[in-house]
Order: sequence, then structure tokens, then C-alpha cells
Amino acid sequence: MTGAYNVAMQENKTKKRQAVDQSVEWSHSMMKYLNDQLQKINEPHHSAPGGPTSGFLTVQSVQPAYKVDQDLAQKQWQFGCKLARHLCDEGLLDRHEFLTWIIDSLEKLKQPDDTVIKMILTQVLEYLDETTMSVLLSRKLAHYSCKKIATLCSESELSVPRTDSPMLAANGQGMTSANNGQILPPQPNPLNAVFQQYINCPQHRGIILGLSAIIQYITLLCPTALVWNNLGEGRSTHIMCASPLDLLPCPPSALPMPDNPQRSQIRAQLRTAENQIRVRGRGAEMKWSSDKCQQSTRGHTIAKVLDVLDTLDRHNFHKVQTDSSLDTLYDQIFTANLHKDGNETFGSLEPIINLLIDWAVSTQRSGNYRAVVVAKLMEKLQNELRSEKYGESDMLTDKDSVASDTLVPMETPVFQNILFQFLDERASCLDENPNEENKQGFANLIMLFCELIRHDVFSHDSYMCTLISRGDLSSSPDLMSSMAESIDISSVKSQNESIRNEVETIDNYLSLFEKPQEDIKIDFDIHMDSDFGSLFGPVVKEDQKTSPEQPGKIKST
Repeated sequence: MTGAYNVAMQENKTKKRQAVDQSVEWSHSMMKYLNDQLQKINEPHHSAPGGPTSGFLTVQSVQPAYKVDQDLAQKQWQFGCKLARHLCDEGLLDRHEFLTWIIDSLEKLKQPDDTVIKMILTQVLEYLDETTMSVLLSRKLAHYSCKKIATLCSESELSVPRTDSPMLAANGQGMTSANNGQILPPQPNPLNAVFQQYINCPQHRGIILGLSAIIQYITLLCPTALVWNNLGEGRSTHIMCASPLDLLPCPPSALPMPDNPQRSQIRAQLRTAENQIRVRGRGAEMKWSSDKCQQSTRGHTIAKVLDVLDTLDRHNFHKVQTDSSLDTLYDQIFTANLHKDGNETFGSLEPIINLLIDWAVSTQRSGNYRAVVVAKLMEKLQNELRSEKYGESDMLTDKDSVASDTLVPMETPVFQNILFQFLDERASCLDENPNEENKQGFANLIMLFCELIRHDVFSHDSYMCTLISRGDLSSSPDLMSSMAESIDISSVKSQNESIRNEVETIDNYLSLFEKPQEDIKIDFDIHMDSDFGSLFGPVVKEDQKTSPEQPGKIKST
């Protein structure tokens, strides 16, 4: 297969056709082949009329209506898994697609299929190192594992229900309780007897130990996947809502482990990781702002800015609807965040404006529409502030401004000082050897201020006048001194002498044509029709002039 892959890629280069990565096609073929084997292995559990009967610790299989060669299906499954492992090691499979399929296959299985669960758990443990490299895959796997363990312990009356905040658990303590950043001491686990029964059962031993190992491994190597957050569109059953550990009846450090001489050290590391997850979850719930900071004015401003940033990130700019337009976005940003206090001031607008500017030029966000969106939002806010300040009667309409024949000096934009301060202090500059991020940031800056100028939110003339008044555009002393050093003084003197001689020669030549009269009357009509008539129109004669004054006299020099 390695040779076939290299040949296929070489053919794409020689025939100059579109390069198609064969690993994607092979990944789908391998997943389809393994899925067919799972269906064959899983048939005895669903083909019987009553299906399998399961108890608390035992599962009694019923003879299927028709016999399927289980040995052949299991051998083909094992062969396919080994082949997939080698293909992943050689880079011939799409690893993310294959790992996603394994986790999805585990989630789609029903509870009585314990035999198939153990087969898939073996593959999950095989690829656990690669799975922890993805936060999303780790969270999906941890969510399933915690939910499965909670289901196994559901018959005991010690399960803790799911909570909505890392600061408050159902029993006041538990995994999600906060302890001011201190590591909680190990607590006696009331589920030890239940776990011991599962470990002694040959049918469930592999399942409980495998699920526990998955949760503990993710806790140590990918704790970000277990941090509490409030995503998931408000649905409590979504994997992105709350934390997967909220489903567990006990912390990961209290889950069963196989016999190991280093078991106590591993549990101590797990408790440290649990405390870090707890602190990060509490910080996420408080939007990384302490209680003391939230009660202050600065904390209130930080919370307001974070709300606006969340509104910008959640808004759908690719589709215009009644509930998803610039008007609704304006109401959510300014009306909802500024008018709810009842004391809107210009100072309260400055953090929001700075956030909009940073959001438009940041390379951590994507979308060329950001410049237009920010310009339109600031334009609408500027018009609203001016209407409140001057009133509707004093505002010039577009029709009046177009029909006006006089030049009326435009008022300085409302946010000119904020934008000038941003350009003066925080704007990105193009380096001598710019990388891609620097080029993109500078391009975003140019695009934003082009839109701001187009929407009359930023005045380029006022900006240039301010720079000139501060002396920023004058030549630097170092440049003038370097220019002075590079000039040859002798050449300058010789040039001045040659220019002086030329001037004297011209004066002597002109003195030959001077007339003795002191005053020379110049008729402005001479050559006027031929030279300037096309530019200024017909010339008015002296007898046609209404003014009695005579044309002035020019003294000869």
C-alpha cells in the first residue's frame, strides 16, 4: 500500500492533474470494512426475538436465529485493526477521521453490547496518545466515559447529578467545589465496594478499568478538555456544556486502577490536575475576573468588554436575517450594554470602541467583513451621539449638504482622538522583513481605516494636521546632518559662482532694450484675444467697461 500510494502521487505529478490524497479514500474504505465486521459481530445481540438479557453484573446471551461465523469476523476485525495501526504509523490514513470514527462507533453502541464495547475500547486505548492531541476528541471521549461509568453506578444511590457551575456542586463538595485554589485532601470513596464488584466480574472488569484509564489519562495529559465552560448553545446535554467530570460520581483520582507500585504517586498527580481543572473552570465561569475585581469599576468594564466580544464572536455575518443583522448587532453591543446602567457617558464608550478596533485588525480572528462592520457600527453610533447633542433640527440632511454651494467646514469626528491614540500607540507597523502575520495585521489596519474614512468616522486631514503640528513629519536632525556631510562644499561654491555670472549676463542683455521713458503704458488688450481668450473668455474693451477708472501704469524696472 505504501508503494501504491507513492505511485498514485507520482502519476498526479507526471500527468499534471489535480492531486488527490489517497489516504482519505483509504481511510473511508478501512472504516467501512471495520464497521462491517462490527455489524457481523454485533448481530447475535440483536437477532434473537428477546435479545440478550442483562443483569447487574452478568449478561446472558441467547442463541441467534441464524448462525454467523463469529470467529471469522473477529479474525478479520483483528487483522483490520493491525493494518490500520500500520497505516497510521506510515501516514497513509487520515488520523483525525479515523479517530473520530472510533469514538463515534463507541457512542453509537447500545448498553448490552459489552463484548463489542470491549473490542472498541481496546482500539481507543491503542490510540489514546493521538486522541489527547485533540481537545475536542478528548472531550467527546471523556464525556462518553464519564457517562458510561455513571450508568454502571446508577443502581447505587451515590451518584452526583450534573451541575451547572464549577463553584457549586449538588452535595456542596464533590469534584466541582472550589477551595480557594488549595489541593483537596483525598476523601474516602463510598463507591469502592461497587467498583470492587465490577473488577471481580470477568465481564465488566475490562470495561470499568478501560473507562477509568481513559478519564485518568485525559486528566493528566489533556486537562483542557475537562475544564468547565458555558458553551453548547445553552443545552445541558451538549458535550461542550459544563464539564464531563460533572457526570462522575467521584473524582478521577478515586476511580479504580490496576495494581501498580506507583499507584499512590499517580493518584497524587491526579489530585493536582483536578485542582487545576477546578481553578480553571471557576475562572472560566467568572470570565477570568476575581470577585474583588468584579465589584470594582474596572471589573465592571472588563465584564462589559467580554460581553461585547462574545456577542461579536457569536454573530453570524454570513447570513442576513431578521435576528441577525447589523441593527440587531448594534442593539446588542451598545443598547444592551450601555443603556442598562442608565448613565451612559462618552468614557464608557471608549473601551467598547477600542475593542471594536482591536477585533477588526486582529490576526486571531478571520473575515474581511470586520472592517466594514466596525465602520458601520461606529458611524451609526456617531450619528446617534450627534443627534442627541445637537438635536434633529440642527443636523444637515444629505440633500441639503449636496445642494449647498458654499464650503462648510466639517466637524471633527466623535472618535477621532480614540482612533488617533490607537494609531499612535498600538497600531501594527510593517517590519523590514515581515512575516505572514505581520503582513496580515498591517493589511487589516489599512482596510479598517479606509472604511472609517469612507464612512466619515476618521478624518485623514485632521490626522495629518495633528502630525504636522507635533513636528512628526519634519526631517530628523540625523538625516539633515548626514545629507550635509555628503555634500561637497567646493562644488556648491562653484555652482553659486556660475549662477551669479549667468544672472549678470542676462541683466546686461536686457539693459540694451530699455527705453528712456519713465512710464510705459501697457495696453492689456494686446495679445489678449490670441493668448488668454480661450481661457478667460472675451476681453472687455475700455469703452465697454462700466468703471471709469483707467488701467494702472506699470513702471519700468
